[in-house]
Amino acid sequence: MSSENYTPTKLDKFVRGLLSVLIVVIIVAVILLPFYFPRFVNTLDSLNPYTFNNQVEHYSIIGDAEFFYSVYLPKLISLMASGVLAVFILIELRNLMTTVVKGNCFVRENAVSLRRIGNFAFIIAFVMLANVIILFSLSALVVAIVFFIGGLFAKVLSRVFAQAVSYKEENDLTI
Repeated sequence: MSSENYTPTKLDKFVRGLLSVLIVVIIVAVILLPFYFPRFVNTLDSLNPYTFNNQVEHYSIIGDAEFFYSVYLPKLISLMASGVLAVFILIELRNLMTTVVKGNCFVRENAVSLRRIGNFAFIIAFVMLANVIILFSLSALVVAIVFFIGGLFAKVLSRVFAQAVSYKEENDLTI
């Protein structure tokens, strides 16, 4: 399908717009995370079904230095780093959608974008795995597995796109 014959659909434009909105939302969430994370930690602790006789120990983020340095700070840093990497992934996805809207998606830049997405996903998986080692969390383990699989998928798709671009360039030269 050549770019002259392709008209972007409403869905193409919607997805690109949605990616732009998600980029802004995640940037705001990462910026606000240090302010709301202490409240979130205490809320999760109060929901813990393994508390003894419903007695919940609320952590003082400032007062308990051991908790602050061994759990809170590493978790906060890992979540913020993952958020920043998620923004990079969304930017690359928006770049991919831009080429789709233009009707020319089989370009080298898309293969490079997919490779970058795979790299970012692998880094997030590693960060979440480190998060699991610091303090076991089933949800962090699931996120690590999902991003690892997503990274593999993006890397394979990157190779497919690179091969498709090579075939396209070869075909363009013969015509």
